[in-house]
Amino acid sequence: MRRHNEEFPASGINERDWAVLAAMIERHILTAEPVSSHQICAHYPLGCSSATIRNSMVRLEEADFLSHPYTSSGKIPTVKAYRYFVEKILQISGGESLEVQQLRAELLQRVQDVEHIMKLTAAVLATVSNLLAVSWVAEGPDERLMRVELARLSPQKLLLMAHTSYQHEVHHMFEFHEAINAEVLEHVVALVNQHGCGLGAAELAVLSHAEWPGLDQRIAELVRQALTIIGSRLKGQGSDDMVVQGTANLISQPEFKDVGLIRRLVGLLDHRQELLQSFAAPGIERNGLRVVIGGDEGNGFPPLSFITIGIRLQGGREARLGVVGPMRMEYRRVIPLLEQTAETLAQVLGPFPGTRLQEG
Repeated sequence: MRRHNEEFPASGINERDWAVLAAMIERHILTAEPVSSHQICAHYPLGCSSATIRNSMVRLEEADFLSHPYTSSGKIPTVKAYRYFVEKILQISGGESLEVQQLRAELLQRVQDVEHIMKLTAAVLATVSNLLAVSWVAEGPDERLMRVELARLSPQKLLLMAHTSYQHEVHHMFEFHEAINAEVLEHVVALVNQHGCGLGAAELAVLSHAEWPGLDQRIAELVRQALTIIGSRLKGQGSDDMVVQGTANLISQPEFKDVGLIRRLVGLLDHRQELLQSFAAPGIERNGLRVVIGGDEGNGFPPLSFITIGIRLQGGREARLGVVGPMRMEYRRVIPLLEQTAETLAQVLGPFPGTRLQEG
């Protein structure tokens, strides 16, 4: 587990101060309002007076764990405080939630294909977390040709079979304008495998227009046709789709009561690459889970948190789940929920080797 450029605990902060900070964070998550010492005394059994809590709050503010809004006598936890809070949560493992058990049952009953599974998972995750939820198959290396075979179904009808780096098989039947014998077919296969293996869609497209001096015209034409077919079926970078569910959950949060902030949020969702970059920003990590706290402050947003986790698929690709919410989201519930949902998704996706969101 890697920490986010912070050293904890801070000097001068005692155990009671940490207990006060935890209580203030829990209260802030619940109310979205600045928290006073009187509220802590009234709602959390810390066994100390309001004056003692105020002294702790002073030390926490000096250590940059609390900030003091000008319009309120209370204080709110800072980005640094929430990062510390999440560090502590990640050291604790919880049991499987009822929501995840229900999700597993629903996925197993309604399994159709990877695209359907990812959409359903994001929809359920948005509902149970009350946050914005996303799912996507992460961009990996370009899909590449590994091996090609050609079989004659009739003198002019051919079956092309291509094996790719995503462990995907391309099958395509086509007819040539004249009869092809086995010798010609073997020559075509040898040339395509010699020059095309290891190439992606863009490179195969270039190769399909290459000149083949001295080569029999039928063989050259078949080589170009095979390369064109394979290239059109391979996936390149930037072809992955992101599913977004629960936008209304996010804009209903108190932090987004300003219409201008809602417009900027919609703009972020319209530019998916920026959203991917937010999930990939430096954060707290554990076993494939990444928590980015206070992201996008520079874009005029209230501090947001981005949590994502990956599920390794066959063929070197990776499915990812994520949630976006205000910095004061319920980490104690959301982090285990996301981890357990990822485990469920991995179990459900197990029978789908080499699958992807969209097949060509």
